[in-house]
Amino acid sequence: MEHCRLGAAHRRRRRGAALRRGSRGGGFRGQRPCPVPAAAVSHGRADGTGARARPLCRAGPLGAGVRRGVLRRIRGEDRAGADACRPAVGAGGGFPDRRHRVAARLRRAAAQPAGDARGAGPAFRAVRLGGAAMKVVIANTTLLNAGDAAINEATMQILRHSFGGEVDFACYEANPAVAARYHPTLALRAALFDQVASHLRWRFARLPALLWVLAIARLARVWKVALLALPAGLRRSLAEYRAADVVVSAGGTYLVDRYRIAPRIFDFLVVLALGRPLVLFTQSIGPLAPGRDRLLLRFALRRAALVMVRDRPSEALVAELGVPAARVARCPDAVFALSQPHEHVSDAPRINPPRIAVSVRDWPFFAGGRAEEGMERYLDAVAAFVRRVVETDGARVTMVSTCQGVPEYWTDDSKVAARVIDRLPAALRDNVTLDGRFRSPAALIDYLRGFDLIVATRMHAGILALCAGVPVVPIAYEFKTRELFTELEAEALLCDVETVTAGRLYRACRRALGQTRYGRAAAHWRRVALARCHAMASGRLVAAAVYGEGRT
Repeated sequence: MEHCRLGAAHRRRRRGAALRRGSRGGGFRGQRPCPVPAAAVSHGRADGTGARARPLCRAGPLGAGVRRGVLRRIRGEDRAGADACRPAVGAGGGFPDRRHRVAARLRRAAAQPAGDARGAGPAFRAVRLGGAAMKVVIANTTLLNAGDAAINEATMQILRHSFGGEVDFACYEANPAVAARYHPTLALRAALFDQVASHLRWRFARLPALLWVLAIARLARVWKVALLALPAGLRRSLAEYRAADVVVSAGGTYLVDRYRIAPRIFDFLVVLALGRPLVLFTQSIGPLAPGRDRLLLRFALRRAALVMVRDRPSEALVAELGVPAARVARCPDAVFALSQPHEHVSDAPRINPPRIAVSVRDWPFFAGGRAEEGMERYLDAVAAFVRRVVETDGARVTMVSTCQGVPEYWTDDSKVAARVIDRLPAALRDNVTLDGRFRSPAALIDYLRGFDLIVATRMHAGILALCAGVPVVPIAYEFKTRELFTELEAEALLCDVETVTAGRLYRACRRALGQTRYGRAAAHWRRVALARCHAMASGRLVAAAVYGEGRT
């Protein structure tokens, strides 16, 4: 035992000497110096062939003692060290100098105002050191839903903007074979939980198999050869997770009791077992009843590098689970990043008759467990509203939504829209169109741009309409919609799916269409533009979490 202690002390002394040599530009023993010129590295370009620098949260060959020394120099008294120790062009400065430069840029970027999205991208372009592309895994995607596809597209746009240059994405999807037909440009894989389940013949063997995969992932954190104990497809997937710079769990609303969250939690546990940074993008979380899922989710979230929520109830629940406040951020929904700064509602007089889009959905979770009665009341209210705007204003109504046109998906909003049309008199049906086509997020934004107003039950149908500069009257079925439109100062337009009536919808639409001016001067549209800026700037938090500086 004494011999081991002496050996450890000797190793610490050698590492300290290596650190001192590295700070003078000599590099670490056994580490290949970076031949990329300092000027090129500082701008995130790859003019040489050096190896990509590892994030501070990755273990690395230097050991915990040296990493703590590097962090002390970054965060301690020598605040100018990041710029003062920059080597001359052509010198092999080693990890300390390169990491100090990255940390200094992260500190300066974190000090910028959250709404200043213009400086968000270049501030983190130093992250791409050595010319290698960032590798990002996006897990828990559902691309057959156009709203979730918009989240995925916006997430990739935000991360490209923040990290700069080349970023390689791999998306782990619930139904990759079908999703590949609608999104052929994406690299799609089957979700890890589904891959494990596909190799099992009996359901009772699922838990031992999942535990076995977690054990292999924990061993592969140190010895990659441990992955050979897994089937070929699963082995490739875990190797991809292991090589990723960050694993991002897609934004959305899936960490709630009414959905099956065990596969999502398993994904989180695999990421943590492999030692990779886990980032949860903009989520609405809860409610969560006490039980196994809540305990496992608490375990995973408390070890995540960053948890991003999009509303106050989710923020309160995450705090209740014990996640450190320094690793929690409340940000707008990522889809706001798809809007353009110039998008706003025109001040020109509107063309009569008005064109109104209506998004409906099936909702089996009405209060009191009376799903059929609640759905009938909801559909009657929407049908009565459509009848009134057609008869009173001569409106042209189109039934369109985000979850439609994909037979393989578990739900189709166009079938619910057909039930609304069936409630209308035959004489009015010529003014109502059922559009059941699937559209990509960009195509849906372009399509919605042609309407004067949308009545949106699907939250992302409303957000995409806002991205197109179209006013929205929302029908809230979960707290996420109420929180969103309260933040946008549009709570006066809110309707609740439990209590919605045709008169309430009609008054909200008249209020939205009757305002004399829509544009950047209106407070509501200023909030939409601000949401876009905050959504684009949220990538800075991801980069800071991955590269060891955290939030300030």
